[in-house]
Amino acid sequence: MILKMCSTCHRPFSADEDWKSVCILCWKQSRGYEFNKSDDAYLGLQQGFSTARLAWKDRIAAYEKSISDLKAGSNDEDSQLVQAQRLLASTRRRLNQVNTEKAELEETCTRAEEKCALLEALVVTLKKEARRTRAPIVPAATLQPDLLRDLIVLCHPDRNHHPKATEITAWLLAQRQEKR
Repeated sequence: MILKMCSTCHRPFSADEDWKSVCILCWKQSRGYEFNKSDDAYLGLQQGFSTARLAWKDRIAAYEKSISDLKAGSNDEDSQLVQAQRLLASTRRRLNQVNTEKAELEETCTRAEEKCALLEALVVTLKKEARRTRAPIVPAATLQPDLLRDLIVLCHPDRNHHPKATEITAWLLAQRQEKR
């Protein structure tokens, strides 16, 4: 995997091919795909990584300022040297932390990308299967109460954050009400 910066959103992403220049989220957005939960998690990781990067850049700038102050010379060079050494040690510790976080974020991003790819492949397969079978819709009157209850549980908007979940659940509840 290659860690790159997205040419669209300027956030880091893990690329499996050198030619890739945009992250999965910007790619999906450019094609009108909806984001799923793993995409939201991936975005959070990107933002966390960017925040850590900016904090690291601030530490480097402080360190470079200390060095330039030392080079400029002052009355208390020993004190500044001690401060610079402390800052260097602190910066090295933070760098190790950032590198560890970076590795964890890259691993999480890789897993999220793999999940996205699997889910996209599953959607394509299910669409093909649905087109192939074109099964007739079962009238609600023929649905058994246990099956109707299971459908309501599975379609409920608390489980599925899809715009259609509320509409379908309301319809199923209405069918259950009619059966009683």
